Amino acid sequence: MEQIRLIVEQLEESKKLILCNDIPHLRMAFVLLDNAVEILMHRRATQELIHNSFYRQMRESTIKGLNA
Repeated sequence: MEQIRLIVEQLEESKKLILCNDIPHLRMAFVLLDNAVEILMHRRATQELIHNSFYRQMRESTIKGLNA
C-alpha cells in the first residue's frame, strides 16, 4: 500500500510541476515520472519472477514424480 501511495504522490507532484510550464519544473516532473515508472516496472518484474520460480519448481516436481 505504501508503494501505491508513493506513486500517486509522485504523479500528483509531477502534474503540479508540469503546469508551471518552465524548463526546470518540467525536468523535475520528468525525474518524478521516471522514478514512478521504475517502481512500477520493478514491482511487475518481481511478480513475474516469483511466478516463474513457482512454475519451474512445479515442473521439476512433476518430472521427478514421473521418473520415480
